[in-house]
Amino acid sequence: IVAFGGAQESQRSVAAQQQILQLVAGIKKVYSGPNFNGLSAVNIVNSGNAPSNMVSGTTIVNTFGGTVTLAAANVGTGGTDNGYAI
Repeated sequence: IVAFGGAQESQRSVAAQQQILQLVAGIKKVYSGPNFNGLSAVNIVNSGNAPSNMVSGTTIVNTFGGTVTLAAANVGTGGTDNGYAI
């Protein structure tokens, strides 16, 4: 039973990594950068660029059931909202 549980967790971890890559692609479709001002889960969901298997209403959830937060971030000395955090 432990091995089965470990295999399931491994599969979910791989799925979570794939979901992050899909979110990055969706963000790039909406925000060409370097300004990510206004980035949010709601904006990505409403634009249709969130992976459908991650959408719950206007919320993005990961494969473990946790809420995914998207936000603009200041990266280095490049300016305001020049990056983003997932």
